[in-house]
Amino acid sequence: MNFNEIKIYSFGDILVGLDSEEINESEEIIEVRKAISKIAETLKDNYNNSRTPVKSLLFDQAIGDLTRALLMSEKLLKMK
Repeated sequence: MNFNEIKIYSFGDILVGLDSEEINESEEIIEVRKAISKIAETLKDNYNNSRTPVKSLLFDQAIGDLTRALLMSEKLLKMK
């Protein structure tokens, strides 16, 4: 009987693209992604503890803003 180990990625890692074994990005970009991943995880955990309509709207907006910040940060770091 063979067992295959599969890594389960967090919500934050999937959100920012850290969900593969090989990432072809600079260390700066990976650091930014890890930071935003951690923030996203904190927000998700808080949201899952007590869901309300207002929290749902704020969570969606915050995740969208984090994603936008990530994209702009990566663009800035890749500019020559």
